[in-house]
Formats: sequence, structure tokens, C-alpha cells
Amino acid sequence: MPQILVFGDSIAYGAWDKEGGWVERLKVFTNRKAISSGLEFYCAVYNLAIDGDYTRTLLKRLESETKQRADVGQETIFVFAIGKNDAISNKKSVFWT
Repeated sequence: MPQILVFGDSIAYGAWDKEGGWVERLKVFTNRKAISSGLEFYCAVYNLAIDGDYTRTLLKRLESETKQRADVGQETIFVFAIGKNDAISNKKSVFWT
């Protein structure tokens, strides 16, 4: 069973979107495809985005979030939709750890 892990900021999280954002739409699409295929196709979609997240903090949790969901030999697709908060921040500490 393949899976998609989406990491990101508020855009991936789905903030301010009454339908939950593009990741939720992807999840609905894959669930409908699973049902219509009689579960021959199934792809788990995990929205691991956090509203207000920065690249630096995403990287700190990447390994632990992945270990909780990915199994050896399992096809895992990573999607990173991050950077908006980094770009609008004027704090040097956001970019340098």
C-alpha cells in the first residue's frame, strides 16, 4: 500500500479553506478511487502540515513523523510544501540554527 506524507505550512494544512485544503482534496480523491476499485487501489494520505511552520522546525520533526508512518519496503511519497513563513520572516534566527 503506497502512502503520501505531506509536510508543510498553512497552505498544505488547509487553513482558511472550507474544504480543508488541497491535501484534504487529495485524500478524498484517493479514498474515492479506493472505493471505486474495490480496494485494489489504496493510498493513505497523511497531512502532517502545521499552520505557521518553518522549514527549520519541519526538519526537526521529519524523522520522528516518518518513523511513525513508514514501513521498510513500503512505497512512501514525500511532498514538501513549505517556505512561505520563512520567506516573510525577517528574523535571521529562522534561517540559521
